[in-house]
Amino acid sequence: MEYFFKHDYVMTFLQGYNGDRSLLTILGPLIATLPFAAQHVENSKSGTMKYLVGRMGYKKYFNSNFIINFVISFITFAIGMVIFFIVSFVLFSKDLNMDAYRGMTGVSAYKILADKSAFLYILVIILHCAFVGACYSSVGLALSYFIKNKFVAWIGPFIIATIGSLFAMFVGLTKLEPMAIFDVSRVQGMTPSFVISYLLISILLAYIFSYMKFKKDIENDEEI
Repeated sequence: MEYFFKHDYVMTFLQGYNGDRSLLTILGPLIATLPFAAQHVENSKSGTMKYLVGRMGYKKYFNSNFIINFVISFITFAIGMVIFFIVSFVLFSKDLNMDAYRGMTGVSAYKILADKSAFLYILVIILHCAFVGACYSSVGLALSYFIKNKFVAWIGPFIIATIGSLFAMFVGLTKLEPMAIFDVSRVQGMTPSFVISYLLISILLAYIFSYMKFKKDIENDEEI
C-alpha cells in the first residue's frame, strides 16, 4: 500500500515482476509446475497411463503429455500476468514516470523494445515469463520420469533454479543464472538471442532425457 500513491500502472507491473520486493522471480518455478507437471505421476499411480499408452502408443502419450504441460503452464502464467496488468492499469496512475521506467528497464535484455513503447515492453515481458514458466514446467515433468513423485515434479525446478543461480553467481557466470533468464533486468549484457537459445536448449534437453528414460522403462516393462 505504501506504493499506492507513488507508482503509475507501468511501474506497479514492473515492481511486481522484478521489483526489490517481488517474489515472482523466486516463486515462478513453483507457480509454473503446479498445473500439470505432476500429471505423469498421477497417471502412473491411477493406472490411466497403462490405458493411454495402450490406446495411443508410448510415443504419442509422451508427446501429448509434454505439449499439454507446456501449453497449460504457458497459458496459466500469461493469464495471471495479464490479470495483474489489468488490475495495475485500473488502480494506478496513468501518468507515467519515465525516469523510473528507464531505471527499471535500463539493462533489460529487451531494452530496444522498452525504449519504443512501455506497453509493447510489458506485452513482451508477459510472453517471456509465460515461456520461461513453460520451460520450468517442462523440466518438472522431465524429472517426474526419473523420480516418480509429484512433489519432485513440483519443487524440482525451484531447487534447480535456486541452486543453479547461487552457483552461477559464485563462479562469476551470472548470465547462466536460471533466475536471470526469468528476470531479464537482473544481469547486464543479456540479449534476446541468448535468452531464447538458453530456453530452447533447456526444453530440448528436458524432452530428450525424459523421452529416453520413458522409452527405456517401457521397453523394460517398468512403466506398464
